[in-house]
Amino acid sequence: MASGVTYQGAELIESQFLEAGSFNGKKVARKIVSIRTGVKLKNERGTSVKPAFRLEGEEKEWILNTTNLKSLAKLYGYQAEGFVGKWVVLHGVIVEAFGSEKLSIRVDVDATRKYNASKAGKAETERVEPPPAPHQDDFDPDTGEVIG
Repeated sequence: MASGVTYQGAELIESQFLEAGSFNGKKVARKIVSIRTGVKLKNERGTSVKPAFRLEGEEKEWILNTTNLKSLAKLYGYQAEGFVGKWVVLHGVIVEAFGSEKLSIRVDVDATRKYNASKAGKAETERVEPPPAPHQDDFDPDTGEVIG
């Protein structure tokens, strides 16, 4: 997946972490594989320490901010160890931060709940014989992309 701003298909600035541009304007569902704490980040405001999450299907780690940590806590509780193995729906949104607008990754809490419910329903129907009639799904089962 491409991330960031491109010119004629080449990335202008390569980031070592996952960026909102990676989703190409779409919502995507990803499973949290692992958490790494104590990642030091430097920027024009100084140095900060954040957690980084490894997501299934992504090469780069996702750096968590307070907003996204609060969203995950709403979904899965306040023990970060419990986030591993859980699904999350992410998307890019324009936010105002430190006096400028930027594209940022955000957790879609409602879509994550809906995605988890659809996965739970699929697990139940897999045990039913014969299979239920096909139905419209809001998520691509191969990519985890939110449809519609």
